[in-house]
Amino acid sequence: AAPAGEAGSSEARSSFAELSQVELRAVEVLGDAKRMMETLVSSYHSMTGLTVDYMRVYEATIAHVTAELASTMDASKVFIRKCLEVDHEMEGIEAIATQARMVNHDLGRLELVVDRLCADESTPEACRAADGRADDVGGEEDETHAPGELSAGGYRYAMT
Repeated sequence: AAPAGEAGSSEARSSFAELSQVELRAVEVLGDAKRMMETLVSSYHSMTGLTVDYMRVYEATIAHVTAELASTMDASKVFIRKCLEVDHEMEGIEAIATQARMVNHDLGRLELVVDRLCADESTPEACRAADGRADDVGGEEDETHAPGELSAGGYRYAMT
């Protein structure tokens, strides 16, 4: 058996070795914790930096979209104003178109009256002879028309 002093010193050495092992483990854990904190701080700075960058991009995008919308609205107002001007100018053309439709309608009625009058004659030649313009047989316009003459259905009519 070992003397009591030796047994106590063996236990002390064993405890000291275990304590050294614990201390080494604590240093390792402390190193791991330090690396984790450094990584965490770095990640936090990266995320914060990205967030700031994202906010700057967002701000620039909003500013650009706002400017484009203002420009588009101005262009739309100019377009609408020009459309209104064209609409106002078209009022005269609509009046002319209405007059042209009325003239076309009246010419159609005139042609019906002439056709009825000529139908009462014995022959179409008599109708042309009565008008004094028997030289237009084809119904086509030619250089023999005087200003203010109308040719329809092989007949010429003086517009007075």
